[in-house]
Amino acid sequence: MVVTKYVLFEGSGNYPAPNDMVRVSYLCYPWHGQNQQSYREEKHGSAYGDNIVHLESITREKPSSGIYGCTFKGCFRLFGSFDSWVAHESKNHSVRQIWRCPVGIESGKECARLFERPQGFRQHLKQGHNLESEDAFVNICYLGGDYQRRFWCGFCEKAYPMAKEGFVAIAGRHKHVGSHFENGQSITEWVDAGGHKPNWASASDGVFEVVGSPPFECAILKEGVISKARAIAC
Repeated sequence: MVVTKYVLFEGSGNYPAPNDMVRVSYLCYPWHGQNQQSYREEKHGSAYGDNIVHLESITREKPSSGIYGCTFKGCFRLFGSFDSWVAHESKNHSVRQIWRCPVGIESGKECARLFERPQGFRQHLKQGHNLESEDAFVNICYLGGDYQRRFWCGFCEKAYPMAKEGFVAIAGRHKHVGSHFENGQSITEWVDAGGHKPNWASASDGVFEVVGSPPFECAILKEGVISKARAIAC
């Protein structure tokens, strides 16, 4: 799978700003797309006729409006439409069944440890929290594979029950999460079911491709804030 990455080429500082130029580098996954953080550069190519583009403008007033982000940990991809975001997550990521521990800990947060088997979760409750694992509680903590029965929302930081199953459940999850993006929330706020910090806290500042957006539109991440940018050929 080939992806596009923008690298600062010439500008006023270490961080892209209006009138700066960026180089468009084509990178690919080294191991069958399994680890997005482990890129290797395969070649330099051209984008829309030129591999150097000029940042014409950067919009910060509504930085996340119209930008969807992959909700899977370690995948730092942005999308310019609901459909392109759904297509990416459906094609590239699968959701395993897990049990999430919601027991409070000393920090005031939930434990949030994840378990792939109910036996391991029950053992954790007993040994880690000195709690008996009643069936009703274990069932409430279950997050179904492919969003069946319950799904996790990293914006709300809670699990939601699903009355439907199959594709209807998957569509329901996308509708709920998509509404957060449509209301202006940023993927940089998303917290994984097994974490306490936003997934994008580990993302490096820079310029990102926005899949499904008009030509030369990109996004800029700086200090946890995503802004829209418009680039033109030099």
